Amino acid sequence: ITYRENIIPPDAIPYVRGQNGIRTAINNALSKQESTVLLRVSNYPDAVDCTALVAEYCAANPLTVIEQPQVTTALYPDEGSVRIVELSLEYVHDAETRGSMQAQVNAVAESAVGYVSHCTSDTERAELLTRYLLERFSYQLETTSTPAYSLLCEGVTDSRTMAQVFAELCEQTGLICQVVSGYRNGEAHYWNILELNGSCSHADLYRQAEAGQTGLKLLADSDMSSYSWDREAYPACGIPSSTAETV
Repeated sequence: ITYRENIIPPDAIPYVRGQNGIRTAINNALSKQESTVLLRVSNYPDAVDCTALVAEYCAANPLTVIEQPQVTTALYPDEGSVRIVELSLEYVHDAETRGSMQAQVNAVAESAVGYVSHCTSDTERAELLTRYLLERFSYQLETTSTPAYSLLCEGVTDSRTMAQVFAELCEQTGLICQVVSGYRNGEAHYWNILELNGSCSHADLYRQAEAGQTGLKLLADSDMSSYSWDREAYPACGIPSSTAETV
């Protein structure tokens, strides 16, 4: 392998193995907000999608990855089990601006955690956390390059960001919450499943933002007539129909 030998010899490039090695290197670069990832990879997997690996990390860390970068991938050589991989991570905002955004997101998240710290039950904690988010803004519903910042500081969000940020805040406050990836009215959509007092219920804060509702709405599987999802991948949800609003 040769790689710009007048700049850096191949032996000086960090060595990793397979897709797991690539994933770990990408995760480390994103956590440090680096703009380049340069690797020498053995057992290179032809099916690896570095852009998807970047998106995976950003989705799993919504409060600490302020901006998901655009990814450009270059391989040397084009074929083979051992290759050099060069990733360029391009951000819209400069490092100073991203740092300022991060500080503002941290402050809001800390405020949310403090807001529910006095609660003595999971249900009360989930209710107040929902109100904390939904009463902050009359949300503008769209996708941005700075998901958590746009949601928490500007009042702009999409269903995926709302579900991811809510799940992250729930975790920080001791609630069991997961993100559901599915469909609503035939279009890709995200929402949450909350475990409260030993039972699970759906909660779609994005839909509530659309409807101008600020209180926590818990839903059973039977109440989700306009939704579809892989039911085997998520726990069953059930609450009395009289307390639920069919959506």
